[in-house]
Amino acid sequence: MDNMRKAYVMPLPVVDETYKLVGIVTTRDILGAAWLFLRILISQ
Repeated sequence: MDNMRKAYVMPLPVVDETYKLVGIVTTRDILGAAWLFLRILISQ
């Protein structure tokens, strides 16, 4: 929860960029996991 405290101190544009970056990384991870899952299903 230390990160949350830092986020409040940071200026809003920085926080916005950080959340965008986190969103992109999370989306990429979910897509990557789904792709891997599909490949495993297909290969069986």
